[in-house]
Amino acid sequence: SRVPCKQMNEINQNFEISSDKIKELFSNTADISIIVDRSALIRDLFVNNNFRIRSNTKNWINKSIKSYLTRESVEKIENLLSHAWEQTHKNNRPIEINHVDEKNWEFPIEYTYTTLDETTLLLSGRDLRNAAEMQQQLVNAQLSLEKEYEKYRGYDTRFRVLLDNSSENIFIVNANTGQITDANESTAKLLGFDLIPLINSDLH
Repeated sequence: SRVPCKQMNEINQNFEISSDKIKELFSNTADISIIVDRSALIRDLFVNNNFRIRSNTKNWINKSIKSYLTRESVEKIENLLSHAWEQTHKNNRPIEINHVDEKNWEFPIEYTYTTLDETTLLLSGRDLRNAAEMQQQLVNAQLSLEKEYEKYRGYDTRFRVLLDNSSENIFIVNANTGQITDANESTAKLLGFDLIPLINSDLH
């Protein structure tokens, strides 16, 4: 099949590189590469064999890329296509967009872009799902730690109430260091100390 791009045709003519080889090159340098025109129409698409995707990307060709983007990502691609060919546009930083298939299954991709000629743009994408999954795992771990901390604070508060309301003189000593780790007010008064200075002091 012919790659629908003047620059690709020139490469093909000058170096006698077949279209299949060009597709193989794109497929090996990115997880997913998409050639779009100014109207956001997908002219061609190349997928790395190692890129795990459940959407049938062959159906994307000759359709608008907007049909396979979330609402927020449509705005990003529209902004890119409106400025990519401007000579004063120097911002070639990657953009992160979320693709969506007909079953609303989303997958995040980070794209860099290259203008191939006056009408077509090459988007070279990197799969962000592993990074997104790791980020979610970190968020879940943080939430779990916060939950455990809140549980600990609840236990600590109840322990403090029981300790302070006990009629007995109680102090707790670390068996390894000999330091007083906790006590109630009645014990501090008995020993002739204020409670706070007593905590973490050595038991003599």
